[in-house]
Amino acid sequence: MAAVAPAGVLLGVDVERGPALSAKGIFPGFDDAVLAPGERAAVAAAARPDALRLTLFSAKEALLKAAGVGLAVDPASFQVSTGPLGPPAGWTPVHTPGVESGPVYLQPVDVGHGHVASLACTAPLMVERLDIGKLPGQ
Repeated sequence: MAAVAPAGVLLGVDVERGPALSAKGIFPGFDDAVLAPGERAAVAAAARPDALRLTLFSAKEALLKAAGVGLAVDPASFQVSTGPLGPPAGWTPVHTPGVESGPVYLQPVDVGHGHVASLACTAPLMVERLDIGKLPGQ
């Protein structure tokens, strides 16, 4: 996955294997290491807890990449959401460590069966999906 934004807009993306997954890639202690307390409660109540775990992890990775801090910030130190992310609600604003100018906006990206992906940026932009095989010159 690749993404572009206008100059001055911070941008981060992340893709993870899931949600048609077993818990592959989720290690013992994952919830304590990655999830804020409210997110842990949401995962405990979720019909598909591993899918929610990976969705939240992908979201946190994209947000921290947009902030330019990566995993130097403890992902459990901030909460992304305890409810649905993205469409139909659209962009979800999230206070992200490392970004003092305001919220970073988050949106899940449909990348097909078997993976979850997130897009984060400092301005809620129009998102257009382009398949590489349909680009000019392909």
